[in-house]
Amino acid sequence: MKTPPFLHGQSGQGTIEWIIALPALLLLLGGILQIALVFTTQSTLDWATFYGVRAATLDHGSLRALRTGLAKGLMPLYPGGKNPGAAQTAQAYASASTAAMNPAQVNIQVLNPTPGVIQAWTTTVNKDGQNVSEVPNSRLIYAATGPRAGETLQAANLFKARIRYCYPLMVPFVNTAIKALMTGPFAPASAWDTACYQSGGIPIAATATELMQSALYPQELQNQGALSNYEYLSE
Repeated sequence: MKTPPFLHGQSGQGTIEWIIALPALLLLLGGILQIALVFTTQSTLDWATFYGVRAATLDHGSLRALRTGLAKGLMPLYPGGKNPGAAQTAQAYASASTAAMNPAQVNIQVLNPTPGVIQAWTTTVNKDGQNVSEVPNSRLIYAATGPRAGETLQAANLFKARIRYCYPLMVPFVNTAIKALMTGPFAPASAWDTACYQSGGIPIAATATELMQSALYPQELQNQGALSNYEYLSE
C-alpha cells in the first residue's frame, strides 16, 4: 500500500525532529550518569579527607601524613581499589598516591590553625635533649586561661583542612559541555578550579576537622609550605 501523499511531509518532519532531539536526549542521559559518578566520588572524598586529617593529627600536623591518609581513602576511585588483592591493591594505592601528590589534581588548604594562631601559641620544649617548637596538646583543660590571636589553645588544637580534588569527567559530550561552560561564561574565580575545568575535570571539595592527638609542630607545615598543592587559608 502506498503512503498517502499528505503523510510524506509529516514523516520527514518527524525524522528531523528526532535528529534534533537526539543530541539533547543523549546529553540528558549522560548528565544523569555523570551526576551519579560525581556523587559517588564526593562520598569517597568525604571519607578520604577525614582519613587524611585524622592521620595528620596523629603525626604532629604532618601534611605528608595527611596526603598518605588521603591516598588510602581515595583508593576506591582507582582500578583494584574496591576489590583488593595483592597486586590490585598496590596498583590502586600507587595511582591514588600519585594523585594526592599532584598539585593539579589535589589542593590542600589548611583552615585551622592559622599562621597567626600558631605563632601566638607556639612554645619551645625540651624533648630527648632537643628543643622542639610545638603548640601544646597535653592537659588542654588546664594549659591556657585566655585566647591568643583570637583563639583559645583548645581551638588552636583543632586541625581543619579542606581538600579539593579534580575529578576527571568521563561521560562523552557531557565533559565537553561542562568544560565549555565553566571555562567560558561561568568561569569560577579560583585559578585552581579553572585549571581543573580546562583539563576536562570538575573540582570536588570536602572539609574535615579533628582534634590534634599529638602536639602540632609548626615546622611540619612550614617545611612543606612551598609545595604548590598546599596553602594556608583563614576563614
